[in-house]
Amino acid sequence: MRKAIAVRSRSIHLTPPSPVCSSVGVGWNIRLHKNATTTPRARACIQQSGKSKAELGRELGIDPSTVRRWRGRDSVEDRSHAAHRLQTTMDEVPEWLVVELRRSLLLPLDDLLRVTREYINPKVSRSGLDRCLRRHGVGKLAELMPEGPPKSEMDPGCWTAV
Repeated sequence: MRKAIAVRSRSIHLTPPSPVCSSVGVGWNIRLHKNATTTPRARACIQQSGKSKAELGRELGIDPSTVRRWRGRDSVEDRSHAAHRLQTTMDEVPEWLVVELRRSLLLPLDDLLRVTREYINPKVSRSGLDRCLRRHGVGKLAELMPEGPPKSEMDPGCWTAV
């Protein structure tokens, strides 16, 4: 039984909750993306139901492909939309070389960018190099600087007798 509501010359069809899904309990802490057609409760219902994709799709008011997708998953939470493979112009070896240059020479980002473009990879961008350094834990030059007095003060050869 569907109820139609007219909203600015569009009608929205509301379907009553499914008796199959009424027993499925999912917590109230829901974080959905704006285009989600199902809630965690509906997803759990999809995973537990023995009905066909088409029948369950009609009952819940969603496409059968959505039913198929949620039946194939283990959880009812949204997956991350972050990239699994980073878009970078450098491979592993050039990245390692740049990181070692940063650690050993303690170069600022702009100087390291000039060296990297000249000798390693001419296509690297400043922001890409910065992301690479942060990814490897050497993004902040101040954290790489040795603590304590400069070497010249620690060297006994530069002390003068009084």
